[in-house]
Amino acid sequence: DYNTALNIQADAPVVLTNRAWIYMSRNRFDTALQDLNKAIELFPPAAAARARYYRGFTFFKLKDYAPAMSDLNEAVKVEPNNPDPYLARGELEQAQQLYDAALRDFDEFSKRAPRNPRGLIGRGSVLEATGRSKEALLAYENAVALEPANAQALAARDRLRSTQDAGDQAK
Repeated sequence: DYNTALNIQADAPVVLTNRAWIYMSRNRFDTALQDLNKAIELFPPAAAARARYYRGFTFFKLKDYAPAMSDLNEAVKVEPNNPDPYLARGELEQAQQLYDAALRDFDEFSKRAPRNPRGLIGRGSVLEATGRSKEALLAYENAVALEPANAQALAARDRLRSTQDAGDQAK
């Protein structure tokens, strides 16, 4: 449908952005970048937040961290109440071991999307990576409380519980 729409109107930035999302969901990041670059050129700067977020996420997946950070910062600046760029930026910061910044962004995500466990899972992951396992376990448990069937939260919580239980038994 997006291809058909672009055959009718080739310079439709919303359609390009939406088609890029499809490419991203299929791990076709280079193709997504082509659409996102064009969409960002066509959008007025104040309307390009979603395309910037998608492009930042795409750069992150391609491990091109500097432009990823630039786009995610711009997306946050233009749409500060949208939680998604905070989550992506937190993941990017975590990948670069910028743990304090990642925690801030995971917390910002959670403030803006309080019923979504992904911010708590990210928080738990950072806390665990920095040796703060008790705080990490609490974050994972809070994520499970929000969404009891979340496989990622359950696996992280159970894994951390089992390592803590093994440590307690060794004492």
